[in-house]
Amino acid sequence: MKPFKHIEPVLTGLAAFVLFSATPICAITDAYVQNNRYADAVEITKQQKKQSQSSDSTASVSTPAKSSTSSANSTASSKSDVTEATKSTTSSKNQTAAEKVVNAKIQPLTEAQVKKMSSKELRAKFMQNATKLVQLAKNDPDIKKMTQANAKSSRTAGKSSRAFSAGISVAQSPTVKPTMPAPGTDSSAASLVGNNYNTYTPASSSVPWKGGTFNFTWKDTVTLQSSTILSFLTNPGQALSEISTGIGFRAVVTLPWNFTATQVINSMDKNNTILYGNNQKNGMASSTGTGQTGSELNMVSLSQYGIGFKTDPNSEQRLLVQLYSTTGGNFNADFVSLLTSWIGGFGDAWFNQLSNTTANLPLTLNAPISIGGLSNNATSSSYFQGDPTPNHVLTDQMLSPSPSKKLPFVVNFFGSSDLNSDFSYDPSKLGTNGTNATGYNIPTWNTYISPFDSKNVLNTSTEAFQEVTGITATLPESGIGWNNRIMTYNKYTAATVPPTSAGIVNRFGRLVNFFKMPAVVSTMGSNLDASTIADGSATTNLTTTAPSVSGNDLASSPQTITWSGKDGGGTALNPVSSQLVQSKAPNYTGQMTLQNTTANGTAGTSISANKGDTIKVSGSFTDSTDNNTLLDGKLVISIPDSLTYVPSAGVTVTLNGKSYTYTNATVSGGKITVDLSSAMSSAGLSSITGSTKIGVAYQGTAQYNSADQSTTVPGIQLSGKGTGDPSDVTLATTNTGSLTVTNIVYSYGIVSAPNVDFGVHPVTGSISKYQPTDSTLALSMFDNYTTVQGWQLNLSSTTFTDGNNKTLSGALAFDGHAITNTPTTVYTNTTTHNGAFTIPISSNSSEGGLTYQTNPNDNVDTNSTYHATLNWNISNGPTS
Repeated sequence: MKPFKHIEPVLTGLAAFVLFSATPICAITDAYVQNNRYADAVEITKQQKKQSQSSDSTASVSTPAKSSTSSANSTASSKSDVTEATKSTTSSKNQTAAEKVVNAKIQPLTEAQVKKMSSKELRAKFMQNATKLVQLAKNDPDIKKMTQANAKSSRTAGKSSRAFSAGISVAQSPTVKPTMPAPGTDSSAASLVGNNYNTYTPASSSVPWKGGTFNFTWKDTVTLQSSTILSFLTNPGQALSEISTGIGFRAVVTLPWNFTATQVINSMDKNNTILYGNNQKNGMASSTGTGQTGSELNMVSLSQYGIGFKTDPNSEQRLLVQLYSTTGGNFNADFVSLLTSWIGGFGDAWFNQLSNTTANLPLTLNAPISIGGLSNNATSSSYFQGDPTPNHVLTDQMLSPSPSKKLPFVVNFFGSSDLNSDFSYDPSKLGTNGTNATGYNIPTWNTYISPFDSKNVLNTSTEAFQEVTGITATLPESGIGWNNRIMTYNKYTAATVPPTSAGIVNRFGRLVNFFKMPAVVSTMGSNLDASTIADGSATTNLTTTAPSVSGNDLASSPQTITWSGKDGGGTALNPVSSQLVQSKAPNYTGQMTLQNTTANGTAGTSISANKGDTIKVSGSFTDSTDNNTLLDGKLVISIPDSLTYVPSAGVTVTLNGKSYTYTNATVSGGKITVDLSSAMSSAGLSSITGSTKIGVAYQGTAQYNSADQSTTVPGIQLSGKGTGDPSDVTLATTNTGSLTVTNIVYSYGIVSAPNVDFGVHPVTGSISKYQPTDSTLALSMFDNYTTVQGWQLNLSSTTFTDGNNKTLSGALAFDGHAITNTPTTVYTNTTTHNGAFTIPISSNSSEGGLTYQTNPNDNVDTNSTYHATLNWNISNGPTS
């Protein structure tokens, strides 16, 4: 036998099994390759055909002699085998033409021969015939052509049948159920992949949910028909036809809601995603000591053959695991070599099962999935759904969060009889209660740390997204990212108290549940079960790194402190950094008062007003503790619903007694922001220090909404920064004010008019003028408008008559205006009255008020009383 170095195997994987197998296998293979036993097999086949055509199909066959002793021995052995095979194969009526040609060249064994073989011999013969089959299919044009035809027909086989029948048939073990073992519960899984099966391991233990790997592990035990494997010995042609398309099963992995199969496949570790057969690992020694029994299939590399992992065409959320090729009908010898090498690696002991009808085959699939890869390979925005942060900083490179803090993986195994004839499966049989189901929930997170000033003093920035319903303000950021928020030291604690970790947590500690953010609730809808959302709001387990202090000051500024801890359910949180800064700005305090100028009221913190009254709001800021310089000073005025800002009055700012009015100040978002630079320039100041007194005032019109109501007037904020401060902070906020507004119905009119008596007078036959006997008579009026309403008072009168219809024709007048039966304007309003007032009817002047002048020509009955009716009314005054 020639040295091994002359062997030229077609496949590296196959050669490995030949090179490291027992010597008899190598010798047979070497003799076969080097001595051209393939030519012998062709010659034998020709002679068989001739003898079969002439007489006895079981006649012995002679072969050409060989030139060397080693080749003659090999030939003699082959002759005996071929004779027995002829007896077996020629009596089979069900062989296809391709099977007959192959069997004529591969030395089939009889069942009797197989029964006498040990498991070691069975495995050796299996590998020998598998090697020959691959070489024949590659090198013999006729067999290659027929094998390709068989491969194509096998993909259409069984279409008249209900179940899938192509490839090597596989069934679920009736006694061993599939599982995704929980970490620490399965020693056989640990022996193959270590103790990290079905475990998420972050890239760094200090950041519990970032990067790293999730090790997906699925185990099952399936059964193969022993006759399928033995056909490699007894009917190689049939075996080649069956294995050419693979093994007929599908495992369907239903992924978490926001994963896609393509994303997962592209994120797998291409070197370590392995399907272990018979729980064997490359390099393991068999129990019988017969050498290597490793059996590992790299499932990612199998994609070139159309097997391994695939995306379910009906759902991107389902990952298909299969060893049956669905990509076409062409036979691939490399694929067949790979599968047969894998089977051969099950070990000698496994082949001992072939004496039974079925053989159990344990399978373990381990797929390390890169968490960073899931982000990088996300094929749709759904993977980051609900993360409104810039660049998805909450979820990018992170293990996905879940409302229940669990990521469910469910696997359903479908054997050949569970599949339809076209290799499809029934989707109604998926899920935890479906066909051969197993699954595991990977622990994850749903809550994150989001520092926030609970006193709302330092929340001077507006969040680009809303983390908590109704809250848009947030701490300023240092520009590094959302998790580098700035806390200014001397504003959140008294200047004489150094900052501590506990103090920082008590004031700024906040946890936000990712799935309770408004954006998530509105977009995910029914995809999430709200009842499973853990609260995660407790902050008792939070801590920060201790700030470095020197006396009552920070030892350096700014300082980075790190938040860490657990949520209310005990789940570890990703750490977050914050910047702790000691401000150099002045330490101001503020005061605010309200004044109803319409009612000439006094200034105070709680006042009342009628709708439409003008309210003056005044604020002042003083600093009595230091003389630091204020940079970028701003005043922020929040206008309440109970006031409407009066733009014509503007906002007046006073610096050290010198006033400047901002006439162009406008309301935006319910606020007026005033930059102090213009007021500083007007006051001749180049800077504002703690000794500078700051005053501010604006006016608003009182508004009424429903009932008499007391509303809060927000305090005025003074913001800015000191020398070296990284950003503006709120330096001081005045007290709030209370404004109670009463609704006023504005009107004007006559309340009542008195009776007028001109008295009893003698008839003189001359002209006489009389006034009312009561000199205090007046009309009762009402006008509560706050502005002048130019209404007019009109008067008309009927003719004076007695009871006998006798009339007087004298002249009735009011303030010199003749009064007839046609209304005459006797008064035009030119002022405001603030409600009730009177208009006198009587006058001490003979020409004023109401008068009656007699006509001497009237025929007057003595002892008669004459009456007339006075008609008072109000009309709108002239518009111009």
